[in-house]
Amino acid sequence: VFLIALASRRAFFIDAPRPVPLPLLLTPRRRLPTAAACPGLDGAEFLLDWRMHGAVAAVGRRTNYNDRYNDLVADLPWLLVEEPEPVVVLHSNQRITVPVLQSTEARALLGSRVASELLATPFLHADLLELLFE
Repeated sequence: VFLIALASRRAFFIDAPRPVPLPLLLTPRRRLPTAAACPGLDGAEFLLDWRMHGAVAAVGRRTNYNDRYNDLVADLPWLLVEEPEPVVVLHSNQRITVPVLQSTEARALLGSRVASELLATPFLHADLLELLFE
């Protein structure tokens, strides 16, 4: 889901209240004080703060793909480029990294080279978890 947000240029947040609120177990990755300057992140405490601050109950498009892998893969073009809503609340328990990176839409949005390099990255999910969580 993180890669869908990245490719579609949408913000990424995680709201996982059960069985316990995720922020009780994990925290967002903090930026290193020695990190190179990054436009838009100057002075930011976190590299990517995925925590929810408030509710999104009445905002944007809501989708639920729990246990619906084929539907999610079929809807990738819609999620990545056709959906005009700036906010898409996506529920999913599926690992869809490979289909996202192989999609024509994500390759166009991210660039074929970036998508190919991500696909070729051993332990990509571990790297993504390392990026998102301390």
